[in-house]
Amino acid sequence: MIVSLLSAAPKSPGIYALCAGHGRHRYIAYVGVAKNIRQRLLQHLVRKDSSIVTGASAVSLDPDKVTKIRRWLHPLFERYMAAAEVVAFRVLDPVLRSRRKVSAPVEFIADREDFARQMEAVFSKPPSGSVEIPTYQELLRRVAELEKAVRMLQSGRKSEA
Repeated sequence: MIVSLLSAAPKSPGIYALCAGHGRHRYIAYVGVAKNIRQRLLQHLVRKDSSIVTGASAVSLDPDKVTKIRRWLHPLFERYMAAAEVVAFRVLDPVLRSRRKVSAPVEFIADREDFARQMEAVFSKPPSGSVEIPTYQELLRRVAELEKAVRMLQSGRKSEA
């Protein structure tokens, strides 16, 4: 199921947020960058072999708790991805962040007023794309509805015979 949801994700560079919880209790658990968003999301949520989900760091993300994926694309990301990620951290305030140290040149770009303002506008608006990941309870409800529909179809065929 998750593979089919991720198949619509672009293979382009971008910044993404993995969200957990529901409704008013939804929060941004992790923000990351990727040269290929689709491959990175597959690594986190399907292969489950990225450092943030394997427990290779002091803190980790449980991919089974992710309920929504948000992603942003912007022409500046290709050249200034790391600086855009720094601004995304400030705006989105995730629980977890990528582990790499921010270099002085990246921090300088992220702090430039024109760049920061432009990126803040990007992350303050709706994302370029998002996908809801159904919970197990939601999937069970959908299966029950399908079973009910099948029974109704089968009973209709029996009455026609």
